[in-house]
Amino acid sequence: MSIVPLRLIQLNKQDHPKVISSDYLRYIHWFLFQDLFVWAGKYRITRLFLSNTTFAYPEFIEQEVNKLFRYLQEQNYFQDLKKQEFCHELAGF
Repeated sequence: MSIVPLRLIQLNKQDHPKVISSDYLRYIHWFLFQDLFVWAGKYRITRLFLSNTTFAYPEFIEQEVNKLFRYLQEQNYFQDLKKQEFCHELAGF
């Protein structure tokens, strides 16, 4: 059995910040995958390809993550949106 589901249970028992940040996102990644990958919680530094899929280039990941979190903050984390608007915004992610 994978340790990740157990780590998820542990994570859910922790206190969480009211506002999610890129640092907290990296913390979640580290917490879930710390037992599997030495690079857990760190931005990727190598290019990654899987079958016919090219993942984000590492040189742009941090800047794009920060851009997304700024947008979320500007939009008040979508808290004021109606369901349909919320789904539309969320689909953009």
